[in-house]
Amino acid sequence: MANTKAVTKEPFKVPGNFLVGHLLSAKNEGVYFYLRMGKEHGDALQLRFAHLNLYLFLHPDHYREILVDKADQFIKGKQYDSLRMLMGNGLLTSTGKDWALQRKLMNPLFGKEGMDVLLGHINRITKKYADHVTVNHEIDWTKYMFDLTLEVAFASFFGKSFADKDLDKLVSASFDCIRFVSRRMSNIVNPPVFLPLKDNQDFKKSYHYLNSTVSSIYNARLLAEDAPPRDLLDLLMKAEDNGLKLSKSQIWDQILSFMMAGHETTALTMSWLFYYLAQHPEAQEKIADECKRNDYKFDNSLAINQYPYLNAVLNETMRLNPAGWIISREAAEDSSIGEFKIKKGQVIAVSPLVTHRDPRWWSDPNTFIPERFLEGHELYNKAPKNAFLPFSLGKRNCIGARFAVLEMALLCIHFFKEHRVQTTQTNIRMKGYVTLKPDKNIRVTVKRV
Repeated sequence: MANTKAVTKEPFKVPGNFLVGHLLSAKNEGVYFYLRMGKEHGDALQLRFAHLNLYLFLHPDHYREILVDKADQFIKGKQYDSLRMLMGNGLLTSTGKDWALQRKLMNPLFGKEGMDVLLGHINRITKKYADHVTVNHEIDWTKYMFDLTLEVAFASFFGKSFADKDLDKLVSASFDCIRFVSRRMSNIVNPPVFLPLKDNQDFKKSYHYLNSTVSSIYNARLLAEDAPPRDLLDLLMKAEDNGLKLSKSQIWDQILSFMMAGHETTALTMSWLFYYLAQHPEAQEKIADECKRNDYKFDNSLAINQYPYLNAVLNETMRLNPAGWIISREAAEDSSIGEFKIKKGQVIAVSPLVTHRDPRWWSDPNTFIPERFLEGHELYNKAPKNAFLPFSLGKRNCIGARFAVLEMALLCIHFFKEHRVQTTQTNIRMKGYVTLKPDKNIRVTVKRV
């Protein structure tokens, strides 16, 4: 799809309702509306949701152009303003030189050395949740995964800086903040935060509690400056590039960003993961056998390479149900995508969900087949490089991708040592908000082996 033609075209304008465009169809069909649009209208289309015009691009070559080659021209624009107001200017929301400096400072933190510091915390909490899971009774696995990922986040951020009773309060306050932000991101119109509404007041109370707690931990760490890094807060405080360091407020913004972007997406992915595994007992046995062959060892953050089948299962789950199911950008200047002209200010989007289920790139695309990610296997699927983007692409890809994979892998290694999972649920449907959720919480029964 090289751009050899004159850039004069606009994406196909999909016919819609005269007044509201495609708003009602998208509301009624949810994510399945976007899957249908891709199937019926091709790789470049123009949609309208009341007053908002959206260009939707669905080809892997488009993805590379938008997210990699022209990433500076297609930015996180006004659609992220409400998030910035609530979460500051961390990696998730910043742009331009500010973002570039933050990313440069933090890249080493999420490489092998930084991940090895955090591995012990991830391992400790995932083992706790695997060892203490309720057996022989149906449990709300989605809620259990939300509890797990928030506790992993706090353990990784702050080590053992507080007692369990304080951790429960912090987890509860964090969940309140995240839920508030998620709701606002999903709504077309929101009341101003300064209005004395109950939701706004509850959010401010939880936010203040979190901020003051983190601030006191930060101040205590300043007195132990020479201690070796033991958690993410230490790593953030010690991050440096040519004398530049993160300020206290910038560190707070990063913590909020990681909490918002990381905990919910990982919890949802692990909900889908165990839903698929409950329907495929043979996959559970293959994971258990692979873990046993490795003696359940995970000595450093690169050890995932010793678990190719488990890694394939994780990839297949993220192919079918990418948490970041749609990615939006705004044109910072007049530009082009393929042979299509794009005007400054135009909102564009790409959808990993649609591309991950496109039969042009994936055989039997709606079926759970982990082997398609096992190189050398007869079912190995050589999809185009940019047709698989569970963590986005390019320089703004998810910096916490390795963290998320380690968390999911370690839970599985601990869990399948002594447990298997079953479910009576079938035909769980997808619901797309900011993240891709199941239409009802996933419930499973755990059996001990």
